[in-house]
Amino acid sequence: PTPDEFDPALFPLTIQLGVNLIRNAKSSRLVAEAVPVHVGGRVLVVRTDVRDTDGRLFATVTNTLVPASSREADAGRREKSE
Repeated sequence: PTPDEFDPALFPLTIQLGVNLIRNAKSSRLVAEAVPVHVGGRVLVVRTDVRDTDGRLFATVTNTLVPASSREADAGRREKSE
């Protein structure tokens, strides 16, 4: 999307991001696989492993997110209570 089309309400809010870089990539082709570790009512935790085509691990990323739908629900609850 262009900057005019960008709507931050559609994207999750990152509340924690951890990255472990394990080795340098000599290959130009890396593959990332993301797996939900925890899917809660308001918080989502995702682990992503980055590997080369031979399966060697180059990085792990753990991301804790608040999905956009959860933020919208919280905003609606705040409006009703005011």
